[in-house]
Amino acid sequence: MCLASWVYGKRAKGLFLRSQVFLATDYIDEEVNVLSFRSRSFGPRRFGPAPVEEGKEYEVDIQEISRRGEGLARIQGFVIFVPETKVGDHVKVRITRVANRFATAEVVQ
Repeated sequence: MCLASWVYGKRAKGLFLRSQVFLATDYIDEEVNVLSFRSRSFGPRRFGPAPVEEGKEYEVDIQEISRRGEGLARIQGFVIFVPETKVGDHVKVRITRVANRFATAEVVQ
């Protein structure tokens, strides 16, 4: 397949306006740059620092139940799993583990 028919096929599918003038090499360079930009955006997501610290105590409201049956609370959008709680409980918890996207806690009596 020659380059001219490839470019014509792309233009025929509606990817370019009829009034748009372009060179085949410009189109290829532009597509390569777009693809390389997209490949760079799929790296690991970096999250900011967690708003909770391990060992500290917080008062939270249990908003929902997780798949594992643990209560789920949020502090500034950060998820905290609290076992042996139910929706609507207002409890004081101690953070036992802080991960990148969530924390686990235990109820303090």
